[in-house]
Parts: sequence; C-alpha cells; structure tokens
Amino acid sequence: MDTTPRWPGDIPNVKRSGLNLIKCVEIGNEFDIWWSKGTEKYLKPSEHAAMLTAVIAAIKRADPKMVVVMGGLTGFDLDYLKGMDAGFKTLGSQWPDVINVHHYSHEGNRAKVWPPTWWNNGACYPEHDQDFITVVEVVAFAKALGRPLWVTEFGAGSSKGPNWMVVDGAKYGLSNEEAQGQLVSKTFRAYKEFGVARSYVFTACDEPGSANGGLWTDCGFMTNEQTGFQDKPAKATIKKLIAEYSEV
Repeated sequence: MDTTPRWPGDIPNVKRSGLNLIKCVEIGNEFDIWWSKGTEKYLKPSEHAAMLTAVIAAIKRADPKMVVVMGGLTGFDLDYLKGMDAGFKTLGSQWPDVINVHHYSHEGNRAKVWPPTWWNNGACYPEHDQDFITVVEVVAFAKALGRPLWVTEFGAGSSKGPNWMVVDGAKYGLSNEEAQGQLVSKTFRAYKEFGVARSYVFTACDEPGSANGGLWTDCGFMTNEQTGFQDKPAKATIKKLIAEYSEV
C-alpha cells in the first residue's frame, strides 16, 4: 500500500479489506494493441489466455465470488477471441467470467477488418458504422461460451478537432456536441437491442487541458475540472435515456 501523499493536503491511502465493496475486477486493458504489435506491449491470443489463466486462479483463491472481467480488446476482433479460446483449450483452463471488448464507431470501420482505417472527424452514429453489426457475432461467441459480453468503451469527441474521434455534427444538422449526445444514446440502445449485457461510455468528463480538443480528451459528457464540470448536451441526452429505461 502506497501511503505517500500525491500533493500537499492529499489524504494518504489506508489499507482496508473485507468491506465487500468490490464486485468485479478487470484484468488490464487492450492487450491486443495493434499499434504496438511486435513489441512486448502486445500479447498474442495464446499469451493473453495464459496470463488470464494464472490471474484468474489467484483471484479465485482469494475470493471465489469475485467476478473476473478480461481487459477490453481494442475492437470486435473475432479472430483474436478465437485465438484466445484455442489458448484456453490448450491449457485446459476456462475463460474469465466476462468477455470484454471496446468499440468506437467511425466511418472508416469495415466489417471484420481489424485494425481499422480512421481519419479525422470521422466518428459516426452506429448505423453508419459498417463494423457495428459484428457485435452480434461477438455476443453469439460469448453466449456459446456461457459468458456475457460487456463493451466497456465507446463514445466520441465533441470538439471541432481535428482528430479521429470527433463526430462532425454538420452531417446530421447538429452541433458537434449535440451529435455526440445522439451517438452515445443510439449506441446504448443498439447494444441493448443486440444483447450486450453491459456497455460503458468513455468518458464521464473531459480530461484536463482539453479546452481545444484532442484525441480522446473531450469525449466526456461534462467539461473538465478546470471549467467546473459543466454539463454538455450529451449529459441531458443520457439522462433522458436513463429515465426512459427506468420507466420500463
């Protein structure tokens, strides 16, 4: 336990256990990083399966009830998932409790083509994403293994850009921020319709220094701390969706 204060007045960490607060744990993040393929940062599917096998065993020894979630893959890469499945079978081990992927809708996405080709300001609604429907096959893959599928990252930026993840609101007759809200709402709905057990938007608030936008930094539905966490149009859209689902 690191008890070193991070800044003046910071409350030091205190070791506590047995509070029954943590229900699940995600093991890493995007080990299939295609932009670092060929380096030690990239795990081959068989290596990913071997790592998870060891980690799952250790976690379950400590807490048999803990839900273990695999680190989200960079996209709907079925070939990578099938490679992991072969790795688990070779080891005689089991998948974690939850299969997890990420996906960002972009006009450059193509069905079952990974990695994608992205260009600036090309984020789009799911119905304009040619690879989005692949999620149906990923859900089926997970279901065949008796596992739920979570999508723990999706979203879009709202600045003028230019960067890959900006959604160009003019294409929809909206501002970029309004279109961001529609993209998030439509994506939540689509994942629910296609059988994704849980989906998470990236991210709640913009990152520091994101006033002028930047890749991934202004994907929040609130502004950053420097500007007082002000609501962006996407927040009202998400709240409306939550209220709608709460009435069902």
